[in-house]
Amino acid sequence: MVKEASSRAVAGPVRQFSAARLGRSLLRNNVSGRALEYFCRAIEARPGSPEACFGAALACRKLGRIKEAISYCQRALACIDDFLGASDWFRAYLADGSPAPACGAEFPAAIYQTLAACHVAAGCPQNAWLCARAACDLVPGDKQAALLMASLEKTASGGKGRLQDAGAQELCPGKIPSLTVLVTTHFSDKLKINRHLAPPGTGLVQETWSSMVRVFGAGLARARRIVCLDGFDPADGRKLAYRGNLEKFCRANGFELFCPPTSGLLPALAAAVETISSDWFMLVEHDWRFVGQELDMAGLLARLESLSQVNYLRFNKRANLIRRFDFLMEVADDISCLPLLRTTAYSNNPCLIRTRVFRSSWLPLCLGDPLASAGGAGSIGVEEPLFKRLRRDVGRLGFAGAHRAWGTYVYGRPGDPARIVHLGV
Repeated sequence: MVKEASSRAVAGPVRQFSAARLGRSLLRNNVSGRALEYFCRAIEARPGSPEACFGAALACRKLGRIKEAISYCQRALACIDDFLGASDWFRAYLADGSPAPACGAEFPAAIYQTLAACHVAAGCPQNAWLCARAACDLVPGDKQAALLMASLEKTASGGKGRLQDAGAQELCPGKIPSLTVLVTTHFSDKLKINRHLAPPGTGLVQETWSSMVRVFGAGLARARRIVCLDGFDPADGRKLAYRGNLEKFCRANGFELFCPPTSGLLPALAAAVETISSDWFMLVEHDWRFVGQELDMAGLLARLESLSQVNYLRFNKRANLIRRFDFLMEVADDISCLPLLRTTAYSNNPCLIRTRVFRSSWLPLCLGDPLASAGGAGSIGVEEPLFKRLRRDVGRLGFAGAHRAWGTYVYGRPGDPARIVHLGV
């Protein structure tokens, strides 16, 4: 079992309010109830304090209030930027221009260890394994985290199954939700390894679509299909040639070609979504190859439609582990019909999105964010504002409270391998 973090870990890298110092002192003297009171005062005075949140977690754990301890650990992790691997500009953006608190890897690793122990106490060994693995990844030589991870290894994944149409009909008799496949593309001459796929040829979109057909099969046949060409300029001969080749690809594969008079992913996506009336849309940028186990799209959609708590389902580009912006992951134990993980991250990587939620709630957040005017013509402006808001909600409410409002999931079980491979290299 993980030992209590040291007082130095609780103190963290940043000077704290006197309330937090008193809390740490009381915690060392096993006056846990009073310690929690002072940590709560410190959190009220400075909501973004990871040290005060972690102190409250330790106090709650000593008091046997495990659910609260888990929430405070999660809130603490949502207040730390460094271990995400974020670039300097993104860290400044997440902190609204304020200096982000700096810390070494030991501090978040200590939080993950405590969170793992709390998940064990709560009877959630898979969640505990994910957190212990995160601690090991941050501090590879940490023997306590390694021992806990090894003890939980066998519970990290269950059996693998394939969705079947029969199950979909049982869940939604006569009702398969409608789907639009939205492939976004733009002219790019930056590819090196996959230069043979680069525009003005259609190798990228062809490889992406072919891999989708291999994995999702006949379930894609009923979907509306759109290729959204971002940044088209008829005065540019290369872009004109690319559009002509895309028109041929669309005719051959049942796609519509959509060329909005905009530049940049956010305005192009906003324009394209206005044309979509389906229950769900699948957002796929043009440079991904789907890999792994076959999935029946009709069955997947029917199950998703029956799960009102799911608004977003991503196919991961890395193994299903706590890493970078997936700084928290939990098994969706309230869902039995699909292997899903709750996550803290929204990403533009291939995903299924509930259309009405994106159009009515998420898109306005993106369009109202400063990045909408400052992001230029690149891919900035969608995943950044949504991740920032979700992360902020975790910092205020804990993961459980924030996730109920967002409904963001990753497909698969803990430790499952990547489901997509990036071709844009």
